[in-house]
Amino acid sequence: MLVDMRKNTLFKHMLLIVICEVMLMLSACDRKSVDDLYNMTETSIEDDMQFLESVSDWKEVKEEYATWETTEDKPELVQQGDSCTVSLSGIEGTSTLTFQVENTILSDDFNDLKKFTTEDSYDKVENYLRSVDNDNRIDKDGKLNTDNKGMEQKAVFIKLRVKNENNKAYEFCISNLKICCIDSQDNDLLYRELRELDILDTPDAWTRHGTNKITIQPGESREIVAIGFINSELINRYYTKYDMKERKAYYKDFVTEELPLDKLYMTTRFIDYSGGDKGNKGFRGNKALLKLEVE
Repeated sequence: MLVDMRKNTLFKHMLLIVICEVMLMLSACDRKSVDDLYNMTETSIEDDMQFLESVSDWKEVKEEYATWETTEDKPELVQQGDSCTVSLSGIEGTSTLTFQVENTILSDDFNDLKKFTTEDSYDKVENYLRSVDNDNRIDKDGKLNTDNKGMEQKAVFIKLRVKNENNKAYEFCISNLKICCIDSQDNDLLYRELRELDILDTPDAWTRHGTNKITIQPGESREIVAIGFINSELINRYYTKYDMKERKAYYKDFVTEELPLDKLYMTTRFIDYSGGDKGNKGFRGNKALLKLEVE
């Protein structure tokens, strides 16, 4: 409403310049009088323009399930504890990994990571999140902070075994995998991506671009813990706007529902780019989805 009022005011100011300039000229006023009026009105217009450029209108954002576009080539739904082998064609040729989800924890307390990893690894993960990462995800006691929208979060810890089936070392990047919700309706597969996984408990390096990667040797099977964060509730709709002057986004009017714990899966499209047609990219690049039976 405030933005609309400013737009109307801006139009009126511009119209006023034209009308008054014509009237002053017709009444034989000198150019200085016209310039004075123009300068006063121009200042007001500049103020209105700065306002309009600094604050965007509220925009509605909807997040909902999408339908798998074809009845063929649906991803295999793999139960927790079972293994699956996935081959993907990328820039460097075909790569093959075998995945097995062993255990999953969904928690309000980041300290629960200690159930899956060593004390030393936990300390390094905590130090990275509190000292290197800028997202302010956990406090000094390991409790989860709200996300950038002000919504409650939960931590996801996935004890995962990954085997390199290739004949050369493979750099596995956990942030290529995502947490998603899977449902079905009238034999259609419905999917909804929640958030990508963030870091590993034993990465190659504790740097901003290293905590999500681990190098697996040919034929080697590694047990790792994938760490991520998702909202405590499923967000269906909200409104957002951006203030350019403050460089800050605002959010309001969230519509949520209970998080469906029995529908949580992890994707297996483990490379950023897959060759071939468009169907091999994005969510449809997943040949298998791994069930997460959360504790």
